[in-house]
Amino acid sequence: MKNFNNNGYIALMTVILMGAIVSAITFTLLTLSIVYNKNSITSIKLQTARNYSDSCGEEALRIIRTKTYTGSGTFDVNGDATDDCSYSISGTQPNLTINAENIPVPTDGPKRKIQIITTAVSPKIITASWTEVP
Repeated sequence: MKNFNNNGYIALMTVILMGAIVSAITFTLLTLSIVYNKNSITSIKLQTARNYSDSCGEEALRIIRTKTYTGSGTFDVNGDATDDCSYSISGTQPNLTINAENIPVPTDGPKRKIQIITTAVSPKIITASWTEVP
């Protein structure tokens, strides 16, 4: 009868076990990386949406400075010839309400709305509040 050498089997099992552990660690790190990247992209999209709605609020304030106290419009924030946000001005001078929101692209993207309330518009504009609304 032959005497089997167990050292070869132990080495083979060790290599297989180490390969499984390294594969599990690699899979976990890749999964965490994907989740982190998705969260980063979502955060950037949310911040961009807020920036666009704030920009439309600023555009509405610029319109008010020209003594136009009602109306609505859209604004191209990033210069790509596509409107990025919309605004509306309502109320009676000096108590005006500005509602501004981004135009999400794609249409199911994040949407942010802000509301600005003024208490004076001349000689300078005074805002009573600038808040994000649902």
